[in-house]
Amino acid sequence: MTATTDPWPTWAAGWPTWRAARLREAAASSSPRFAVGRTQELVYDLHRLARDGSIPAVPIYIDSPLATNVTAVFAGHPEIFDDREDLIARVKDLFRFDLVHYT
Repeated sequence: MTATTDPWPTWAAGWPTWRAARLREAAASSSPRFAVGRTQELVYDLHRLARDGSIPAVPIYIDSPLATNVTAVFAGHPEIFDDREDLIARVKDLFRFDLVHYT
């Protein structure tokens, strides 16, 4: 897909607001993810929302050994992140916070 036909950027822009609303409505939510890239984006967004107080303090489980391993690779290379982003500049580990649990 080209950048003009890929729905992901448009969808992703509204995702944090949509997910925060779903989490406020229910105690549980499920979101199937691919292990490479999108899981890490999901955890990053949830980390930001949790720090902002935009979602309730509910446990977040990443139930995928591959996603857990890939996340460790991402976390091991902080030089690839844009440190101009507030969350990246403020936290030591983007993918670990009180609510998230890797299985």
